[in-house]
Amino acid sequence: MKKVIFLVLLIFVNGCGYGMKYTKTILPVPPAISNFGIIDVKDVKIVTKHGEIVSGKAMYVKSMLMAELQNSKRFNIDEGARHQLLVSIDGYKAGYQKYIALSAQILDTSSNKILWSSTISGVSKKYIDEVIKNVVQELVKDMSGK
Repeated sequence: MKKVIFLVLLIFVNGCGYGMKYTKTILPVPPAISNFGIIDVKDVKIVTKHGEIVSGKAMYVKSMLMAELQNSKRFNIDEGARHQLLVSIDGYKAGYQKYIALSAQILDTSSNKILWSSTISGVSKKYIDEVIKNVVQELVKDMSGK
């Protein structure tokens, strides 16, 4: 009887839609690039029904990104580095289905050339901060080539 209840509960939880779904185009960062600075995350502006402008989650994305990059042991954050990581929040929704879309580029500041770029989005019914954290973790994992 306990096994039946467990299986029913497991099916119910899996069917609730709390899993993450990603859409991404991410190649690993070239091995020669391991040090870079992070330029402030460009935020999407959201206008609510009442005409208010909400700042979004740029600072949260940046703090998650810095933590994940440091934890990766593949990258070093060096604000004075020749390479700079540019990240933009391209889409954001905190409703029933939470959603965030990010784009990222690594710029060589000496030549002003983009050396690497990617996009990723994630959707889930989890809390928006958890969705953001999962998307950032997935981005860094793929950047690392893992």
